[in-house]
Formats: sequence, structure tokens, C-alpha cells
Amino acid sequence: MKILLIDPNNLDRELLAKQLRDRGYEVIQANGGWVGQRAAKLLNPDLIISENVMPGITGINIVSELRQCGNNTLFFFLSRLDTELDKKIGLAVGANAYLSKPIDLKFVEELLRRFNALVLNP
Repeated sequence: MKILLIDPNNLDRELLAKQLRDRGYEVIQANGGWVGQRAAKLLNPDLIISENVMPGITGINIVSELRQCGNNTLFFFLSRLDTELDKKIGLAVGANAYLSKPIDLKFVEELLRRFNALVLNP
């Protein structure tokens, strides 16, 4: 299973990538929105996990464009923006889940449970 992880915060991205790899997932990392958007189109990941707050292009922009092009890849936000309004907007534009930082092991387990539930019950 191939996961594209988009986050300009190197520490957050590396930590989550390691935890996902330790659980057997193939992880592709993108350090920002423009790189992530390109990778999403070219590499056909099974799941995209993206920060919403990024310079240049936001996670909202990425998921919106993917959906407008007919791309239905599972898309999870993992963001420091965590108000109810942020979550509603993220889901309204096409994200499958909106999760908040900080990252910890319990979070990773919840993320994987949600991902597996969506894969098994599309």
C-alpha cells in the first residue's frame, strides 16, 4: 500500500513516515504543497495524508483540484488547524478524514483504523 505524505514540517513528516513504514506501508514524502500536488498526480498513491497549512498551495487546494479532475484517492488531512470549521471545510471539499496534530502513536493507530475501514468498506 502506497501512502503519499505531504507536510512542510520535516520533523512531523519524518516521524509519521517512520511509524507508517514500521507498519509495512510504502511511504512517499513531499515537503510542500506544490511537490505534493505533482506527486499525487504522477505516482497514484492509495492514500494521501496532507497538512492543510503550507506555503504556496494549501491542502484544501490540493484535494479540491484532485476531486475536480475525478481523482478519488483517499485523502486525509493531518493538520494543526483543528477547529470545527476547519474540519467541515476540509471534508466539504472532498477529504475523507480530518485529523489534528500533534502526532503520537495513538494517533497513528487511529489513522490506520480509519484507513483500513475506508478500504474495506468503500
